[in-house]
Amino acid sequence: MGSEDRKEFHSVPDEHESDQECYHALAFYSLSHAGASFIHQHVVDAYTAQHVSEETKPIAAAFALIGLYLHVECGYSGREVQRAHRQLAGKRKSWPKFDAPQRPGDVSVSDVVSAPPGTLRDQAIEEWCAAVWTAWHGSRDLVRALVHAGLDGGEATRRQAGRGLFVGRMPGRRSLNRR
Repeated sequence: MGSEDRKEFHSVPDEHESDQECYHALAFYSLSHAGASFIHQHVVDAYTAQHVSEETKPIAAAFALIGLYLHVECGYSGREVQRAHRQLAGKRKSWPKFDAPQRPGDVSVSDVVSAPPGTLRDQAIEEWCAAVWTAWHGSRDLVRALVHAGLDGGEATRRQAGRGLFVGRMPGRRSLNRR
């Protein structure tokens, strides 16, 4: 794909683009993003949480909300959220159903794509995550309980030496035990 093709995916959406089209453009941006933090995970979580419906599988909604909680409240990077998802996936067979909030957040995927690529768009992704997580505040206690039950009894932020698994408190992160 040439540089001209890449610019197309980073352009401001027109009024006829759907959320799905904006999401695909943002996914292209986030997947091609340099850096170890893996912001694509936050894009996936925010979009999924903002579009929960009756057809959404419970695990998809749960993982999106868990990802937003870990990122927005606990400061997890996208890579760290991915590791937490992998650890949680092996611990439960069924996941609770979440009812979507009346308003899915004040920031949309098209707002994010409208931000210029680079620092401003990355900042817009952060604001989007925070707005979507705020919209789901009614589910916070259930999400926290899932995290605490699934990530080693609530001590979910310290890495086990040399293995990258979450088993306690990670330096520089807020404890999950604080409200």
